[in-house]
Amino acid sequence: MMNRSSLGIGIFWLSLYAALPSALSQDEPPEEDDNEEEGEEQGPTEREKKVLALFKASKASFQQGRLVLTYDFETKNDELVLDWSPRPEDTKKRIRWSGKEGPTRPSKDKQGKKIEVYVPGMVIADYGQWTHKAVFLPDLEVEVTIYSMAQPRAGTVVAATFGSEQKKRALGVNGGYQAVCVGGAKPAHLKPPLPAADRPLVRELRQTIGFHYNGKLLESYKDGKKTGDTSGSPKFTEGFGPGQVGLAWNGQVVCFIHRVTIKGRLDPDWVSAALGEKGDPKTGGKK
Repeated sequence: MMNRSSLGIGIFWLSLYAALPSALSQDEPPEEDDNEEEGEEQGPTEREKKVLALFKASKASFQQGRLVLTYDFETKNDELVLDWSPRPEDTKKRIRWSGKEGPTRPSKDKQGKKIEVYVPGMVIADYGQWTHKAVFLPDLEVEVTIYSMAQPRAGTVVAATFGSEQKKRALGVNGGYQAVCVGGAKPAHLKPPLPAADRPLVRELRQTIGFHYNGKLLESYKDGKKTGDTSGSPKFTEGFGPGQVGLAWNGQVVCFIHRVTIKGRLDPDWVSAALGEKGDPKTGGKK
């Protein structure tokens, strides 16, 4: 739809052409619309295509320079776990694909009869950590869609995390409400606690937990809504540079992970090493 300014410009040129000789107006080339392609997303560069090929995500793209990875574990695609460690077969079933268990959804059989079918996912149980292979700069957003089967208990931790190899620990958001610091398999809650602290996940309910982190402030999110942040404890995030996205859990946990979405900027050093480049990683390997 044309706005007022564009309409005014059109009327001006129309009146000007009417005042000129007809021959001149016929030779005048039509004016190009400078706004025609404004806001259109450019396709990935050749280097970005190589970066996207590093991952086995269900969907992978670049949006305004940020990598967006989506892992849809409901597809039960075995390749999805190749971007994560440890491998499910090495965890004694603490990380595994679901079977005939967990949440269901209505469907129809071949005869059109209404039935309930199990919703696939990755199951995390008891305690552990599951880490994505990529290294991101501290400028990212993470969302995890989960379904808890365990009886809610105070002190149970199911957190989306951002871990620093240098600090040997990870920042995270437990249950979509509470900031935690994870070292090994022993999460420590933020002190003083957030106003909405220690809210166990609701049982048998599909929900989304996650965080936004900009290097200084860690924001907690539950079902797309902000629930708190660490502005009251600025030292909580001190010293965290590039790190890896993951999940951490402890306590009486049986959770189905249906989807994980990561949006952020990759660490240039990690990208350069992963692509086998030489020289300055910030220049794409060119010296």
